[in-house]
Amino acid sequence: MSIFLRLYLRYRYPKYQRAYRLVFDPEGFHHYPKELNTQLQGTTADALVQSLSITLAQYVAAERESQAKETISQIAGVTLALPQILDTTIQMANWESLRDKDKKHCIALIAYLLNPIDIIPEGTLGGAGFADDVIFASIVYNTVIADTSEKFVSAFWKGEKKIFESLCSVSASAKEALPELHKEVTKAFYSVFA
Repeated sequence: MSIFLRLYLRYRYPKYQRAYRLVFDPEGFHHYPKELNTQLQGTTADALVQSLSITLAQYVAAERESQAKETISQIAGVTLALPQILDTTIQMANWESLRDKDKKHCIALIAYLLNPIDIIPEGTLGGAGFADDVIFASIVYNTVIADTSEKFVSAFWKGEKKIFESLCSVSASAKEALPELHKEVTKAFYSVFA
């Protein structure tokens, strides 16, 4: 990333200081990935689906209950991969040839993951609180893919291809089954560096 962009982001948006440190100096701010792993450790996909079903019930679109079940299951699978998503995003943000605009999107995702105060708070809801983070991640990954290619982004992905595919498609699924939540997360995405 150009030194100018790094300085601009750092001083223009000081509230995202933690995200910059995690991207540009992982050794200098390393406890969040450990916290994320700890929060998700021991969580099963079934327990997460149950918790998400309760948490997201208010967002389910009328007559989309069956589609919402599939979307919630998809969100649960991607939630368990959030530590890997974080690592992959940090690697992409540090890739020299990635456009500055896409690096900003990667930093936006990391900032959103780091921020405990978001649309669905993790602190009170545990793993179910990561539903909005997963949708945000999906929006970011699709934006970067649109600017580069799926092949480019998937080259950074070291896990199961099925999880990567779910990550990329969860935004579209949520837009149909959980439209209000998707609208709020999209608004958050566009306002991160506003």
